[in-house]
Amino acid sequence: MGFDINGITLTSPTPGTLTVQALVVAGGGPGTGSPWGGGGGGAGGVIYHPSMVLTPGSITVTVGNSVAPGSPGQDSYFGAMRAFGGGRPVEGGVAGGEGGSGAGCIHSLSGAGGASIQTSNNGGTGYGNAGGAMVYVDPYWPGSGGGAAAAGTTAGNGGSGHWFIFDGVNVEVGGGGGSCNNSGSTTAGGYGGGGAGVNNANGISGTANTGGGGGGSRNGTGGNGGSGIVIIRYPGAQKATGGTVVANAAGFTTHTFTSSGTFVVGGLPSSNTLVITNNTKTMTFNSSGKVILPGTPVFTASGTAAAWEYPASISWVTPTFSSVLYNVGSCFNGSTGQFTAPITGMYMFTFTAYSLFNTGGIGEYIHPTFLVNGSWTSRRGGGSTPYRLRHHGWGPSDYYKDLEISEIFRLQAGDYLQLYLYHSTITCAIYSNYKLFTGVYLG
Repeated sequence: MGFDINGITLTSPTPGTLTVQALVVAGGGPGTGSPWGGGGGGAGGVIYHPSMVLTPGSITVTVGNSVAPGSPGQDSYFGAMRAFGGGRPVEGGVAGGEGGSGAGCIHSLSGAGGASIQTSNNGGTGYGNAGGAMVYVDPYWPGSGGGAAAAGTTAGNGGSGHWFIFDGVNVEVGGGGGSCNNSGSTTAGGYGGGGAGVNNANGISGTANTGGGGGGSRNGTGGNGGSGIVIIRYPGAQKATGGTVVANAAGFTTHTFTSSGTFVVGGLPSSNTLVITNNTKTMTFNSSGKVILPGTPVFTASGTAAAWEYPASISWVTPTFSSVLYNVGSCFNGSTGQFTAPITGMYMFTFTAYSLFNTGGIGEYIHPTFLVNGSWTSRRGGGSTPYRLRHHGWGPSDYYKDLEISEIFRLQAGDYLQLYLYHSTITCAIYSNYKLFTGVYLG
C-alpha cells in the first residue's frame, strides 16, 4: 500500500512477507533400450507459482537427481510445492510408466504411453503430459516421452517442454525423451532438454537441470533422465539466502538451486514499519518505533598530527581537519574546515579540543566561535558578540585544559559555517589529534 503526498512516497509493506516467483522442475525419467528399439523417458513434472507469498523462516528445497534406466525420475520440492519425477518406460509392460510427464510405451504389444500425474498444488500451476503409444506394426515404433507442454507421440519427437522468462533469459525445461524403432530410425528429444533416441548405441541423456527425459535405444541402454532445478526470483535487493544468488540489472534477485538446500527468508519489514522516500532520502520507523535516517547530513572530523597547533599571530584563525571520519551527504570539507548546508533546517555543531596555556597568566585565553557565511551575526537571533565562550589559563606554567563550544543554527540550503579560534597569545595552543568538530542535521 502506498501514498504520494507533495512528492513524498509513503509505503507500508505487507507485514513480514516476501513475494516470489517459484519454478520447480523434477528429474526426468530415463529412456530404455532393447534389440527391437526403445521408448523415451517422460520429462520431470514442472510447477510454477507467479506470486508466492513467504514469511521469514527456512524452506526446504529438494532437487531431483539424474537417474539411470530402471528407476523413475526423482521429485523436486520447494517447501510443500511438489513437482513429480518423470516416468520411465516399463520393460515388458503394456503401457509406459506414469510420472510428472509419462514415458513412451516400449516395444511390446500395442499399448498406451504413460500418464501424467503432475498436479497443480500449493497455489502453483502444474505442467505435464502423457507419453506416446506403441503401435505393434512394422517398423514397430515405441512411443516418445511426454513433455511439459506437449504429449509424446508414436514415431515422433519427444514432447515439447515449457519455457519461462527469468532475468530476460528463456529457461527451457521439461522436454520428453526421443525413441528408436526396430529398423534403427530415431526421433529427437523434446525442446527443453529431452535426450534423443539412438541406434546401436546408448540413448542420449536428458540435459542436466532441465528435467529432460532420456532417449531410447536399439541395441543399447536408454539415456539417463536429466536432473531437476528450482529457481526463486523476486524484485529488489537480496532478502534471502540459499542457492546461487544473482542480482540482475533489471532490479531482480534470483536464487538458483541445482542441488538440494535451504532457502532462508529474513530481514523483512514488520507490521508497523513505514518507509518514507523522497528521491534518495529515506526514513524508516522500525518495529520498536525507532527512526532510522540513513541519509541525514552529519559529519565528524579531527586532526591527525601528534603535535600542538600554535597560532602564527594573535588573530582569528580557522582550523582545518586532516581526518574526516564520516561525512554523510559530502557536506563537510576538511581542508577548509567548511560545512555547507545541503537542505534548509536546524543544525547542531560542537567543537572540543585539548588546550595548552604556557605562561600560566590568568589573562591568557582562547575564544571559539562559529561564523555563518563569514558573518558574526548571520543566522543568529541577534547581538554582535564576536565569540560565545572563552577559556582562561591559570595556575602554573604548561597548564592543560579542555575547550568546548556547542551551538544550534537554523541554516538555509547553501549556507556555509566555519569554526574560528582567537588566541590571546601565540603561546597558547590546541593539540591536533585531540580536536574534534561535529555537525548534524536536526530537522
